[in-house]
Amino acid sequence: MGSQKRQIFFQERDFQQAWNVKSAPSGFFRRLRKEDRLPRQILSETAHFLGGALLAHDFVLFQNGGLPQLERRVGPLIEEILLRPAPSTNSDGTVPMRVCLHLSHLNLQANRMRYWPCPTRAPASVSSMDIGQLEIPPCSVIWNLGEDQDVLSDLVDWVQKLALPWFEIFENERELHRKLFRGEITGIHLDTAMELVISEFGTFEGARFLDQCVLADSEIGDKVRERTSRILKSKERGVMGHDVISNLAALAASYRMIRR
Repeated sequence: MGSQKRQIFFQERDFQQAWNVKSAPSGFFRRLRKEDRLPRQILSETAHFLGGALLAHDFVLFQNGGLPQLERRVGPLIEEILLRPAPSTNSDGTVPMRVCLHLSHLNLQANRMRYWPCPTRAPASVSSMDIGQLEIPPCSVIWNLGEDQDVLSDLVDWVQKLALPWFEIFENERELHRKLFRGEITGIHLDTAMELVISEFGTFEGARFLDQCVLADSEIGDKVRERTSRILKSKERGVMGHDVISNLAALAASYRMIRR
C-alpha cells in the first residue's frame, strides 16, 4: 500500500511521531537506501521542479549543506524556501519531505547589534516556520514525494498559494506597517514585530508601536514597563532571548522609549 501524498497534522506531537518513524523497506529499497541514491535523486528532482516553477518569481536554487533551498533577495530581505527530507524513506520508496520558510532582514541584523548580548553575533533571522502554519487552521505537513508528477504539481500550487503572498507582505511597506500594528502576520511575534517597525519605519514609529500595541495591553503592558525601568536603573544591557516580555523591555530600554 502506497503512502498518502500529503499528511496533515494539527498537533506537533503527532507530526514528530510521523516524521521520525522508522520505515521497514523491502530488500530492494533497502539496497537503494544503503547507497543513498533514491532519496537524493527525488530531493534533487523536487527542488528543480519547484525551482523551475518559481524562476519567474526570481527565486534561485542553491545547495545549503547538501540540501536544496530556493532564495530570493529583495532589498534587505532574504526569502528562503527550504526542502527538508525526513530521517527515513517510506517502504514504498517515496521520500517524506516538509517545506519550511525562512525570512532574514539585513537592516534588522544591523539594528540588533545595538542591544544583542554579543553584537557581532546578532542574527538577521525574522521568522522560520513550516509553511503549513500559513494554512487555516495552522498545521504541519509531510509530502511523500516520488515519481508522481501530480504530487509535485500540488506542492508547487501550495507554495505559490501560501509562501509567495506571505513573503510579499514584507516587500510592501504600506501593507507591512498596517499588519504589524494589527498583529496580523503569521510567524511574527510581538517583539520581532517591534524590531521590524524600528528597522523599516524608524524609532518614532517604534515608540508608537510600543505605546499602542504593547503598553496598552492589559496583560503585558505593566510587566514590560516595570522590566524596562529595572534595566534602565541598573544601567545594564537588556538580554534578548526566548521571553517576549524581556525582549520588549530590552528594546524599549535600548532606545530609551520609557523613562525610568
